[in-house]
Amino acid sequence: MPQLYTQTLGAGPDLVLVHGWGMNSTIWQPILPALAMKYRVTCIDLPGHGRSPDVEWPIERAVDLMLAVAPSCATWVGWSLGGMLATVIADQFPQRVSGLLTVASNVRFTQTDQWQAAIPADMLASFAQALERDPSAVLQRFVALQFLGVPVDKGVVKQIQRNLAEHSASLNGLRQGFKLLGQLDLREVFASLDVPMFALFGRLDKLVPVKAAKTIHALNAAVQITIIEQAGHAPFVSHPSQFIKQVDSFVGH
Repeated sequence: MPQLYTQTLGAGPDLVLVHGWGMNSTIWQPILPALAMKYRVTCIDLPGHGRSPDVEWPIERAVDLMLAVAPSCATWVGWSLGGMLATVIADQFPQRVSGLLTVASNVRFTQTDQWQAAIPADMLASFAQALERDPSAVLQRFVALQFLGVPVDKGVVKQIQRNLAEHSASLNGLRQGFKLLGQLDLREVFASLDVPMFALFGRLDKLVPVKAAKTIHALNAAVQITIIEQAGHAPFVSHPSQFIKQVDSFVGH
């Protein structure tokens, strides 16, 4: 079985960080030094993203590939698509998950008649169509949406874009990630989860609307919810100190 790229640093309770669509584990760089002072942090590059091999990854294989490189038990911190994947792991392998912290992540990424707390399905379809014409332009637009209207250091955003260019995702990896974003519907899964759960949202998020916080809590009242008022889709980039405080509070530091 091919092995996903990981980076591990620090010592302490295990944290696994899983990035979102189109990104890679370098997205966590602004907060890694602070986290590594308290935790043993394992960052994973999803298949076809960053420095991981470009392989097929339907949800079952994605789970197997991530578990193969993860600690035996950890708090899983999943951002966006990464949060959806971590939710599946928490459902199928609860013994591997001491806690689930989702960041700007939804249980269904696109709207249905019964789930309005998401982006319109045609918005994702538009991204997917544009991806075939110009993948780099789509990624730039995706990064821009994450910080639209959000107070954030432009130098940090530029570094993110440089990191993406240096370790760009494959077209195959991007396609498969989009497929998962369109297919995964974790409402029933989330409603039955029985691990410690924390969901963090940004009030200004353009990709996972903040109203998802209320509807997700309605699915499972055991989940702790926090909303960072001036954050968008990547609160750990725009509000790193607040994000780390939330991690510490959840893990118990």
